[in-house]
Amino acid sequence: MAVVITIADVRADYETSLSDDAVQMSIDFVDGADACLDANNVPDAQQKVLKIYGARHQLWVQSNQVGGTLKSRTDQFGSSQSFSGYTGKNGSPYGDLLEQQDRHGCVWSMFSNSQPGIYFAAVGGSS
Repeated sequence: MAVVITIADVRADYETSLSDDAVQMSIDFVDGADACLDANNVPDAQQKVLKIYGARHQLWVQSNQVGGTLKSRTDQFGSSQSFSGYTGKNGSPYGDLLEQQDRHGCVWSMFSNSQPGIYFAAVGGSS
């Protein structure tokens, strides 16, 4: 039976300004890999890591952290800017880790390399 990950699992040692609803939607999305993970007898500990990496990858891309942040800027006569941030081919360090460690492609195959990312938005409020 596939491993269940929680919002707390995804948020542990990972900071994001996205809401718990957005984190849960990412978890629900990567849960779509459960049948593949089980069919390939992926151990529980590895399933947990892969699903956390998948959820974090999606959240990272969704948070627009892909483009990086302004690192330096010179005046208008020097006209120079530089940015720092992650620019890996998969849009996040979690995507790279996921691609390397997901030997069966169960979670990684849910993300399309031809698109920058899959996005969710939570609408509404709590009562």
